[in-house]
Amino acid sequence: LEQHDQCFNIYDFEVPSGIEGTYEIYAAFNKAGHPLNISSLMSNLAHKKITFERTKGPRQEKISDLRGYLATDNNCNLYVAHNNQVVIINSDGSGTVYVSGIDQPRYPVFDSAGNLYVGSFDGNIYKFSSSKEKTIIANEIWSPQGMGFDSTGNLYVAGGYDGKIHRIASDGSETSFDSGFSFPKFMAVYPDGTLYIGDGTTSIVRIKQNGEKEVFINLDENISG
Repeated sequence: LEQHDQCFNIYDFEVPSGIEGTYEIYAAFNKAGHPLNISSLMSNLAHKKITFERTKGPRQEKISDLRGYLATDNNCNLYVAHNNQVVIINSDGSGTVYVSGIDQPRYPVFDSAGNLYVGSFDGNIYKFSSSKEKTIIANEIWSPQGMGFDSTGNLYVAGGYDGKIHRIASDGSETSFDSGFSFPKFMAVYPDGTLYIGDGTTSIVRIKQNGEKEVFINLDENISG
């Protein structure tokens, strides 16, 4: 087994030759005790356990009925933006409300200090402190389609309706980092500030901090996460 992810403990898994049977990997999170999950953090899927079989390949078993956009905090606890709430997933698959009062919450993300940021359908970007104090840090970013932090604490938000990538600095100031997207979605932010963003249905665009922008890849199928 070779580990690839701090929270999810995603491994390369090889069944030894000559050994038949079913193999299950447990202990997905270092601290939270959830089973293995290899689905995208930005996918609209319930939490999964992955079972590897030698002859049939991986299969998935649902362990929670809660569906929505996923996030993990700094202790590797799993959260789901579900209905008008953000819910923390318990080890038995049930959920406990963490924060509420958000209009169609989407793309929750935690910063390094443990503050939770959540986009909403009403155009607001909400910040919840570790004590769950709620503030609005930006507005009129309609239908956010992705959020993420770089290593210096800048928050990037993909605006679905305006085709822009908004950058919100740690001091609360907001600027347009890039624009001209047909419909930006499923954004990933690297620590150095490089952004990978789905544009429309089949293209992934890469933007570097120096402003260099290019189509990273064109896919044959629609982007789903």
